[in-house]
Amino acid sequence: MYFSKAWLDEHLATIPDKKEKVRQMIIFTSAAHDYLVDDCQKITEEARRLAVEIDYEPGRIAADFYLNSLLIYTGRSKDALLEVRQMETKISSRIDDELIGLVFQMCAIMHWGLGERDKAFEYLYQVLKNETERPSLLFNWTRYMLGVFHFDLKDYDTSLSYFAGSEKHAREQNDEYGIARTLAGIGGVHIALGNYTEAIGFVNEALDGFIQVGHQTAQSRSLNDLGVIHHKLGNLKEAETYLREALELRKNVRYIPGIITTQLKLAELLVDAKPGEAEQMLLSSLDLSEKLHSKQKVAQCHRLLADFYKKSGDPWQAVSHMEKFLEVKALVDGEEVSNKLSRLQQKFAAEKSEQEAEIHRLKNVELKEAYDEIEEKNRNILDSIHYARRIQRALLASEALLERHLDEHFIFYQPKDIVSGDFYWGLHHNDHFFFAVADSTGHGVPGAFMSLLNSSFLGEAVAEKNIAEPAAILGEVRRQLINALNQEGSLEETPDGMDVILAAFDRKTNTLRFACANNPLILVRKGEMLVIGPDKFPVGVYPGHENKPFTPHTLQLQSGDVIYLVTDGFSDQFGGPLGKKFKFRQLRQLLLSISHESAARQKEILAQQFADWKGNLEQVDDILLTGIKIK
Repeated sequence: MYFSKAWLDEHLATIPDKKEKVRQMIIFTSAAHDYLVDDCQKITEEARRLAVEIDYEPGRIAADFYLNSLLIYTGRSKDALLEVRQMETKISSRIDDELIGLVFQMCAIMHWGLGERDKAFEYLYQVLKNETERPSLLFNWTRYMLGVFHFDLKDYDTSLSYFAGSEKHAREQNDEYGIARTLAGIGGVHIALGNYTEAIGFVNEALDGFIQVGHQTAQSRSLNDLGVIHHKLGNLKEAETYLREALELRKNVRYIPGIITTQLKLAELLVDAKPGEAEQMLLSSLDLSEKLHSKQKVAQCHRLLADFYKKSGDPWQAVSHMEKFLEVKALVDGEEVSNKLSRLQQKFAAEKSEQEAEIHRLKNVELKEAYDEIEEKNRNILDSIHYARRIQRALLASEALLERHLDEHFIFYQPKDIVSGDFYWGLHHNDHFFFAVADSTGHGVPGAFMSLLNSSFLGEAVAEKNIAEPAAILGEVRRQLINALNQEGSLEETPDGMDVILAAFDRKTNTLRFACANNPLILVRKGEMLVIGPDKFPVGVYPGHENKPFTPHTLQLQSGDVIYLVTDGFSDQFGGPLGKKFKFRQLRQLLLSISHESAARQKEILAQQFADWKGNLEQVDDILLTGIKIK
């Protein structure tokens, strides 16, 4: 159990030389900083004090670097990263002390996490250049880190070679922690290669070693790997148990990078059974990754969020996160970085022997082509959706049609995404003008498909079947939708259809006949508001209501009447000082207060009110609100 401050204190008590004490404290911190965060900070502060006291410059530099890296590591300081970068410029390229070599290793890890791979390799190469083939701790851990870096680049053969060499050296030195750490690395390679049976053996042996030396963060890594293995083998219950145990350990020791990794794995596991928890873990991981300034983890979070929202039926969130994934990933694996890595390989291969030159082989030459292909497909998808918007807009009631058949009016139409589930439809037939304001199931692409289907069935019921009563029209459209979507009315089915207000204006008698499915019609007459409640079921499948008729309504219109047809997007929008919904009651009050204004002015007020209420929050649904002033 030598990963504890008590063990270190006992060990230091046997060392009279202050320089050696500093060295031992820094080495301990290098191995335990991801576990004993608070203890390591105190230990490093003491190491710095001693180094200054005895004028040991390498010890002071190493202590300063570790103190700032602890702040970066735990996401506690935005300034620490800048401080470390400034300190880097003062480090001599000549490594004349083992502690400076440890600093170089730390810099390599930092740059790798930031996605600056060329810089990370350069630091490790400098350590190898200045180390002979003696069995030193510094040289062996440099080889281990090269195994990790090549693993991240999916160069598994080279990674396995470095891990195996590092394990051999650790066994020769009887380094229990080193043995366990390299076994864990070997297990990770077998996981990546799909050799899960072999992987379990290595990971379990590594876990036993980590328990033996008392390193909880390393234990959490092995538990996380066991969770991944069982997930791959389809043992979902065991996988969740291991991952939750790993996450609890990582939270206990505030191991932020590990928390991110395990949450992402758990989110992948829970996406079907517990989608709400999965989404929360993905968003939490993205927030933590951004605080750590880790481009690689930020990219991974965006990719998994894109997959999650695609699967959960939110294509625009999916597209947004895929765009961000490609943008961040390009910074890490772009052509410029690949070229830098290639130049570094050539440079160091020329300087080192053939045996050492093999460490510079990198196999990421196909990455850029793959990302370019993904970006091209993404652009094609967006182009197709923008074209679909033009088609959908063309099928909405035209302004020319509305001007001919409606009195003074406005339409406030603001889709949430490029295409919309809300739509407004109009048709003049047999001396009646039929006008509908509808909210199809869903928004974005799924909602747009439903809106096209719904508007088509409305037109068919009126123009082809000559149905004149709005309530009967909605009944016919419901029948058509249920047949078209093969719906049977079971509780398990998605209730695809629409909420709608369908009105029929008769100019000769100045009457308005209408029917409402879930959304009401609002009438303002002589300063008083009347809300005509709707039938509480949609046009579409709804258990127990498939054959229930819609209620017909008739209004004798009067000059000065103002009629509002609305969907629920405006009232459901979150915002205001407390981030709450606008609510239908507040919308009614707003409409009553502006009903005396011109139609154009009413639209301006509504648009401004919506923008002010929403503020910086995301629009949650499509917005459609119409007003008609009767002459």
